[in-house]
Amino acid sequence: MDPAYRAASDIYVLPTSLPMPGSGTYVVNAYLILSDQPVLVDTGLAVDAEEFIESVPADEPFVPPGQEDFDAIVAVLGPAA
Repeated sequence: MDPAYRAASDIYVLPTSLPMPGSGTYVVNAYLILSDQPVLVDTGLAVDAEEFIESVPADEPFVPPGQEDFDAIVAVLGPAA
């Protein structure tokens, strides 16, 4: 996982990537939008779940419903979900 950075005063980018042998790199950017109730858009890759959660710079981000892909579920709830 790459270091988080600010794209704007109220937006963090949490970048991660996964090498895909023979075809390049799979890049996933999650975004944390700071507000009264922080919003986390995407949750990165499941393989980076622990590091990802530690890198989120807000105490309790809100994960909006509708992010139902496997990586998002595993990154938020863990592999037993």
